[in-house]
Amino acid sequence: MVSMRNTRWLADLGLAVAMGSMLAAAVADSTAVAAPVWPSLAATGTIAGFVQPTNIVSPGDGTDRLFVTDRAGVIRLVKGGSLVATPALDIHDVVGTAGEQGLLGLAFPPGFAGKQYAYIYFTNRAGSSYFYRVRISASDPDVFDRTTMQLILKVAHPHTTHYGGAMAFGPDGYLYIGIGDGGSAGDPQNQSQNLGVLLGKIMRLDVESTPSSPGYRIPAGNPFVGRRGARGEIWAYGLRNPWRFSFDPSTGDLWIGDVGQDRWEEVDRMTAGARGWNFGWSLYEGSHFFKAKSKLRGFAWPVAQYSHAEGEAVMGGYRYRGSSYPRMQGVYFFGDYASGSIWGLQDSGGVWVRQLLLATPYAITAFGVDDNGELWVTDLSAGTIHHLVDTGL
Repeated sequence: MVSMRNTRWLADLGLAVAMGSMLAAAVADSTAVAAPVWPSLAATGTIAGFVQPTNIVSPGDGTDRLFVTDRAGVIRLVKGGSLVATPALDIHDVVGTAGEQGLLGLAFPPGFAGKQYAYIYFTNRAGSSYFYRVRISASDPDVFDRTTMQLILKVAHPHTTHYGGAMAFGPDGYLYIGIGDGGSAGDPQNQSQNLGVLLGKIMRLDVESTPSSPGYRIPAGNPFVGRRGARGEIWAYGLRNPWRFSFDPSTGDLWIGDVGQDRWEEVDRMTAGARGWNFGWSLYEGSHFFKAKSKLRGFAWPVAQYSHAEGEAVMGGYRYRGSSYPRMQGVYFFGDYASGSIWGLQDSGGVWVRQLLLATPYAITAFGVDDNGELWVTDLSAGTIHHLVDTGL
């Protein structure tokens, strides 16, 4: 038999349980994460006539131009949607093309319209990495004057692979440069973990303080300035071959596609303001053991990775910040050179979700964005570039 007091207590308990259930349901509803909405990606607007395009770069000056680097040592110009016959720069006579060599990088500084110069990265015929400043011709705004080239940096390279090639100005106005571990399989000299060399690193250089002079300055805020035995140019390390990276213009985050070795390809995200991160190569390939035998602390793990069942050479891309395709907004697009796949990454409740968006026959070497923030992709094999769109609008 249950007393009135116990009955009241049970009633109160039932009410409390019911209220608790309602509160739990409300909390669950408030924290529920909607599944990502993905664009229906397609490649259109093909522009042909390149030989082996390695990069697509906008000067960001409102002129609706795209500069496309060719591996052999030529920069071509797309203007008004058409390829211009005259090269913007031709230095093929000094560019080496063995292995993974070539004309690999191009970056325009902030305020290019008033400065009229850019930065290029190529390998010479001896296989070393060279970084130069080059000015626009005084007589033709669509052509660089190779007689104005000023050497910024030279890095010796022991093999003919893993040169990296990405160059980009960060939100801080400094030039970031990615360079591979020097090549050969497995980083035999352990270059990537060695802070005394520039191989296997992303560097941050001040190249704008003295734009009339060769060379560069090391920003005082670089993480290894003043450390004995370390190169002050280094911003991040532990990379195998950071072929392409980009900054998110909305957040300042640095997104890196680091090409893997035997089994894994990885995408890394370095949050705005972070510095000195170690991405693990050659102790780890992605988040998996390579030379290491256990998981150690102090490493930055990928936000996405995929096995060689899906592709064999990741090509870092861009987080879309254009305005034409709302479903693409905030998606990080990247691809694979070997498989031609293009994926998207979206943040879903703090977890980055990867989705295959387009299977292409392209040998993808780079993505690029135009003046309007719209996305482009290269095909090295066909010598073409393509505009990426959402057909689901």
